[in-house]
Amino acid sequence: MNGEAGSGLTGSGAEPLEDDDPRRIGPVPLLGRLGAGGMGRVYLGVHEGRYAAVKQVLPSVAGEDKEFLRRFGHELANLARLPAEATAPLLVGDGQARPPWFATAYVPGITLREAVDLHGPLPARALWLVLREAARGLAAVHALDMVHRDL
Repeated sequence: MNGEAGSGLTGSGAEPLEDDDPRRIGPVPLLGRLGAGGMGRVYLGVHEGRYAAVKQVLPSVAGEDKEFLRRFGHELANLARLPAEATAPLLVGDGQARPPWFATAYVPGITLREAVDLHGPLPARALWLVLREAARGLAAVHALDMVHRDL
């Protein structure tokens, strides 16, 4: 997959939407569910012809907590300022929506755990490359006084 939206979920890593999942968030139609955690859900969507990872905060987390909403708005603004090599670029978002959400470019791939399970431990050279690139991305995030929670 090259980031341009094709047909369906094949190869995307997404599961079908559940009955209680939205079918659209903001202007972004949703195709499937990529994951869920304590803070929110992540969906596979399509924005302007390309796949997007759409992250929506759970209503129970955001609620009317003004401090949480302020921090979310701050992070959304900072995400827009991050260089592309630090994270998937922000495509669109709405920090004023209830619940708030944003969409970044979808980057398909497998987790480090999946790679190790499939191919065994990484060679030392590859491991150092992964660590170096992760550290570079985190340095850009930390330079904006942000914390990356999904490493």
